[in-house]
Amino acid sequence: MSNQNLVHVIKKDELNSHKALSIPRDNEAPLKPGHVRIRPVLVCLTYNNLSYARMGTIMKWWSTYPVPKNLPAPYNDDTQYGIVPCWGYGEVVESQTEDFEPGRLIFGYWPFSDTTADYKLEQGDAKGHWDEQSEQRKELMHVYNRYVAKGTEVRMSKVSEKEVNEMAMEAVFFVWECAYLLNQVVLGPPYVHPFGDKGPPGQVWSAEQGDLEGAVVVSLSSGGRTARSFLCELINARPEDDKVVAAAQYPARAVSYDTATKQETLDWIAELKPKKVVICDFGGRGTSLTDLDEALQRQLPGVRVVIVGIGAEAKVVSPQDLMKSMVKNMKMENRYQMNTGPARDVILERMGAQAYFDQRDRAWTDFVRRGTPQDVKLIWGGKDDLESGWEAVSSGGLASDAAFVYKL
Repeated sequence: MSNQNLVHVIKKDELNSHKALSIPRDNEAPLKPGHVRIRPVLVCLTYNNLSYARMGTIMKWWSTYPVPKNLPAPYNDDTQYGIVPCWGYGEVVESQTEDFEPGRLIFGYWPFSDTTADYKLEQGDAKGHWDEQSEQRKELMHVYNRYVAKGTEVRMSKVSEKEVNEMAMEAVFFVWECAYLLNQVVLGPPYVHPFGDKGPPGQVWSAEQGDLEGAVVVSLSSGGRTARSFLCELINARPEDDKVVAAAQYPARAVSYDTATKQETLDWIAELKPKKVVICDFGGRGTSLTDLDEALQRQLPGVRVVIVGIGAEAKVVSPQDLMKSMVKNMKMENRYQMNTGPARDVILERMGAQAYFDQRDRAWTDFVRRGTPQDVKLIWGGKDDLESGWEAVSSGGLASDAAFVYKL
């Protein structure tokens, strides 16, 4: 392990302005009792991370890993700069608790940097699950403070190439769980609100909105990992007590953004005589969502159009344009925002954590077996590639069927 920390910082109001800086690791403060010091060893970078940066202030993601004060100015100013979080595996390098020994591997939410950080982990609600309790992360949703430890015998230096690839796919397809919940509990019984119990006051979600019997489902930005995951789940794994047993039994059509609102496409939808149209917006380009919504309302008067907002277009936007977009979305009365964390929290409360994660893990195994993760190209790199990776993501240079993975 190098005696230097490599910290990648991003300007909060100008996301394509970023820099990687080295600082001595021997300047680290003594580790507090009850804490562990962990460094990322395998992390991924996708357009999902761009969302973390874009919404970093609103969702408190910038507070997850404050910029070190010993960085040179102006990069040590946390009002201007931040470290974007990412998913992957970290390795314990020092411990002041009997629960973790150096070398232990843990899956979770790490800084997109080759740097250590200190964590206060307490036993969670399921086997191997731990909750991060550090003060600066109190306002984060629980999903971002949940860490899952590998077995004590697993060490990064001993895992096989096959196991490393499996670990990479876990990080790259963390978004699969959003698709899993969308298919299983939002668009199927028990019809959980897409934002769990954190949705707008008075906004109702029930079978009236979520039941897919007789519905046409539209996926915008269908090439992304979450959309690919949802399609796989929709085709192969509908809820057991749902009447819509498998989407593979029904007609399907792929169209470009340019032809989505053309009469030919609208006529095809109309011929299906849908009871409703459910648009799953995984991040459609430009005005594609509103254009399609308006076209469907004209073409199919009396047919309910339900929009579930899952992602955003993969591009850098100014804080002002971001706010305009959010206000526009909130004014769409038929749009419901999806958020994995609160939706999952509702199911954890109903099922119990251990039962839920056991079921989810079986579903993940089935998903991997079907081969969808293999459709995504992994672009491998190391710590010297962090800057070029962010440059590609912030400029739109990463293909939708690819992801960066870094061994640090």
